[in-house]
Amino acid sequence: YEYLTYSRDIHGLREQEKQVDGLIDSVLRMHAEIQGGGHINTDELIECQSRVARVQSDASGLLIRLSHLRELQQTVRVAEYNLRALILPARTARASETHAFLKQDLERAQWLDKQIDCDITYMEAVCNRALESYKATDLRLEQVRQTNARRQHHLELTQTVLLGALLICLDAMHAFHTEIPFPHEFQWPVIVFLMALAFAIPPLLLHWR
Repeated sequence: YEYLTYSRDIHGLREQEKQVDGLIDSVLRMHAEIQGGGHINTDELIECQSRVARVQSDASGLLIRLSHLRELQQTVRVAEYNLRALILPARTARASETHAFLKQDLERAQWLDKQIDCDITYMEAVCNRALESYKATDLRLEQVRQTNARRQHHLELTQTVLLGALLICLDAMHAFHTEIPFPHEFQWPVIVFLMALAFAIPPLLLHWR
């Protein structure tokens, strides 16, 4: 029964491993592009992080499958122990024939135990890679957040300086009764232009780099 269960589930398990490895490779390629000076796509980083976490944690993920595989291995070891206890020195031909079948089952149980142990080793390696990839993505997202915070601070500072300089200029002109000779028909277009410029400066600074 344990052998049939293993044969039924192992293909899906290995497909799941390939899926997680593919996700890890995509995340690592993105990190390599960023380190090489590529554009930081925050949305794509978050999507890769959530996909790796989802594959690890959902009902069909590697962690759940790994726990099922460990349970199956424990069942195989119990069956192997029971088979060893049943195989006693044969006293009759029929008993000898029965022992031959039991020995075949014992050999299969031993093989299955070793095979499951190898599969668990591979799965643990994939899970560890997925965890490290998740941590690396989380660190990269923190770096992106810090970069955005610095840009936001730079934007606010630059905007404050520009608006402050404009206000000081207007106050000085008013204090010294300075008037700029300007045609009346162009006054409102200039006012609208200055207002539009004030609205356009923040997003222009945000996308400056």
